[in-house]
Amino acid sequence: MDNAAIEFLSLLKNRSSQQIRDAFVQLDDSAKKHVLEWLFKQSSNPEVYSDMQGLSVLLIDGDSIPTGFMSSLVEEDRFAFFYLALQSKQLLQMQNHQGNTLLHLMFANPKKTTPPFNFIRSLLLFERNEDIAKCLTVRNQQGLTPIETYLAHHASLAPIATPEMGALIGLMEAEKSRRASVDLNNLGLILKHLCHVHGKTTLLNAKHRLILLGAYFNYSESDIEQRIHAALF
Repeated sequence: MDNAAIEFLSLLKNRSSQQIRDAFVQLDDSAKKHVLEWLFKQSSNPEVYSDMQGLSVLLIDGDSIPTGFMSSLVEEDRFAFFYLALQSKQLLQMQNHQGNTLLHLMFANPKKTTPPFNFIRSLLLFERNEDIAKCLTVRNQQGLTPIETYLAHHASLAPIATPEMGALIGLMEAEKSRRASVDLNNLGLILKHLCHVHGKTTLLNAKHRLILLGAYFNYSESDIEQRIHAALF
């Protein structure tokens, strides 16, 4: 941790909320990241979790998240800790240099065999979070929504567990309720990418992914298979 972050943390016990906010704003992005990381690490103690989370809301609400910090929030525990801060500042729809929101990054995270669909679905249902609902329709620079990004770019073609499958279908329905129609051009782009990465034979055997593609783009599994067979890629 750099000296600026250490000096800032020493202020927490004897300064007002506004003074703490003002001091945080003056830090550079590196020091801000160190401070936020420290809060998250302290939150591993259940007795101070709420206090640390409250401080994260105070700091981020008075400023924003530092450049490059968004990509570190793709893990569920980190997302959950900073969720209130992101919500208060309406940062869930914030996009990085590639146009990706946190949902894009979470759904394509190669470190996770299955993205946290159930977790996100729970936030959408129980928190009545309109920000998450809106985020489902945001397109990145490739023109892909978070769910389309999962269908195209998640490395694992393995079937996902039934609870996560149900949650993903629920998220698809939530997205559909907020847009006029799917972009069928994206189906072709996704199939082309998947064939390039995995090969036609492997993709045709990935029945689970074909079913999800069909569910999202309103096609049957056989329709998806025919498109793969007929494709010139």
